[in-house]
Amino acid sequence: MDTTGQTSGLVPLRIDDRGSVAWLQAADVSCWLIGWAAPDFLEVEERSGSSLIPGTADVLRAHGMRLRRGTAKPKAEAEVVGRTRRARLEVQEHAARAGKVIEDSRMSVWFLREHGSVAGMLDAGFPALVDAAAAARSAPVLCGRELVDEVYRACAAIIARSLMLAQINACAPTQLNNSYARSLETLVCWQRPAPHAAALPAAATSDKRSASHAAAL
Repeated sequence: MDTTGQTSGLVPLRIDDRGSVAWLQAADVSCWLIGWAAPDFLEVEERSGSSLIPGTADVLRAHGMRLRRGTAKPKAEAEVVGRTRRARLEVQEHAARAGKVIEDSRMSVWFLREHGSVAGMLDAGFPALVDAAAAARSAPVLCGRELVDEVYRACAAIIARSLMLAQINACAPTQLNNSYARSLETLVCWQRPAPHAAALPAAATSDKRSASHAAAL
């Protein structure tokens, strides 16, 4: 495995399906995932009627800022993990109901038909999220793996539900797409110059994706 990125303290994140990569400091990867990407995705669920979702987005934003400033405390992280888990379980229930509607209509979930699994769909459509979670798990710099797992699983549930609702309503998942695009704008603003020989081999990228996919659901 090429360690160019690791030895420079930089992590490559895929930002589109054309092979474009943004290089971030390892610490910034966790901050982006927890304090920017996840809250942006949670905003997609704000119209679900849940009182838990908007508050969780705010909690994650605040915790992401504390991580970035270096002022996060273990006790605070435990509370964030608990709240994120409750929100994730609620979204997963909503997603299961959406899946049942599709099943009852004698259709198949299009992204499962197209990509084979939720993990495959995430890797194809939301690669920065997949890579960020894998990097944050493999080298937890600022926070524990438990928080990374809960945040990633919550995002996965939100994405799956949004895509299924779009299928049910025969419309584009515009809000979901806008939320991901907004989070990518932050990521690109944080990127650093690529290190020398700035492309990790395919095997390294594959290893990272596999780690994320194993905990996607």
